[in-house]
Amino acid sequence: MDIDFQLAIILPELVIAGGVIFLSVAGLFLRPNLRMWVIPLLSIAFMLVAGAVLIIDSTSGYGFHKLIVKRRELDFFKLIILLGGVLTTLISTRYLQRRSINYFEFYVMLLAAMLGAMIAVSTTHFLTLLVGIEILAITSYVMCAIRRYDRSSVEAAFKYFLLGSFSTAFILFGIGFMYGGTGQLHFGVDIFPNGQLNNSENLFLVIGGIMFLGGLAFKLAAAPFHFWAADVYQGAPTAVMAFLISVPKIVFLVIFYNFLDSHIKFAPWGVFVLILANISMLVGNAMAFLQKDIKRLIAFSSVAHSGYLLLIVIFHRSEGMAVLGYYLLAYLLASFGMLAIIIKISADKENILLGELKGLFASSPRSVFLLSFFILSLAGIPLTAGFFGKLFLFYEIAPIGGFWIGGAMIINSIISVGYYILLIGHLFKRGVFEHSVVADSKNLEMAYWLAFLISVGILLWPQVVNTFMGFA
Repeated sequence: MDIDFQLAIILPELVIAGGVIFLSVAGLFLRPNLRMWVIPLLSIAFMLVAGAVLIIDSTSGYGFHKLIVKRRELDFFKLIILLGGVLTTLISTRYLQRRSINYFEFYVMLLAAMLGAMIAVSTTHFLTLLVGIEILAITSYVMCAIRRYDRSSVEAAFKYFLLGSFSTAFILFGIGFMYGGTGQLHFGVDIFPNGQLNNSENLFLVIGGIMFLGGLAFKLAAAPFHFWAADVYQGAPTAVMAFLISVPKIVFLVIFYNFLDSHIKFAPWGVFVLILANISMLVGNAMAFLQKDIKRLIAFSSVAHSGYLLLIVIFHRSEGMAVLGYYLLAYLLASFGMLAIIIKISADKENILLGELKGLFASSPRSVFLLSFFILSLAGIPLTAGFFGKLFLFYEIAPIGGFWIGGAMIINSIISVGYYILLIGHLFKRGVFEHSVVADSKNLEMAYWLAFLISVGILLWPQVVNTFMGFA
């Protein structure tokens, strides 16, 4: 295979890698007053160029001795990841300025995180996968601690680092065991030797696969491996939290899907993931009801969403990737939109309690309208993109998983509506809103309106995902 094709396969990653190097150097030479608006602008430019390459180039195949795979459906997930990067940049500029955080390195770390995420979803080789995961993880730790003089931010980053390292150890041990059982480091539909997976007595595969999937579950914040999530998300800067609850979730769910796609008949692995899914739905929704802090509530609702999405990893048909892509896009837009509004209404405080939302409708009715829209989308209420996401998910898993699996998803979705409606109820309570509302900066306003418009777009044209992936 010629070198031009090899380079074409990784061209989006090369654009982002070039952006990391360029911004690292440019930031050293720009004056401080220019640095904090030029660097974010250049960061978005590199992500847009990489996204344009993904849209234009529809080639598929393997490169670099099957270390990298390019498929149209994986390109879509890369586009969602880049969209998450653009939205993170937009909501973080005003956020960092108001807190006098003048580190251009934040945007360098964000671009590097994009690179790691794109590598992780573009491979069917364990070692390349580890490289992508660790680039994403290390840069996330740094972004989490960007408020380095704030105790809660540093504590959150330290917890994230310790437990992230712990989960990486599980992933490495799992890969080692599976390598001992199969003699190779590749996985995927047309590479992994399915015949070896039919032997359930192969303890190397059973133990290795469960350790590998358990390590991924830690990073996905799926219960019972979720105990770090609420503390880390609460302590992290709100702009970084928006990134952490969306982009890594996309990455690790795609890894789950790619890994299990051809091996779901291997019963121990499927049963393990099914247990994770059900515990995540139950624990996430139950704990969200008990929260008084908005960021902790969002954290536990994120655990529940991980549970819904793990179901499609196990029970899916030919268009399972499209359903996963639609749901994740709707989830990312709702999460970023919601947290962008929270940044707007919490100019003088990092964390807001539910009771402190009273009087917000009288103070900023437009904020309440948009926040309610994004909350309803996360809840899966009709006439939102989140509703179609859950509807497509149910239709995909019910014929294979049966009544009990589909019923468990519906029951948990109904339970989740309770705390989402409770949250909306606080928005309309009478009283005096005690926090100052940020006057809309262009970037922040662009972020939540972009999330709103794309959400409406995929609501009106849900088949866009199928069309892009080639299933239509």
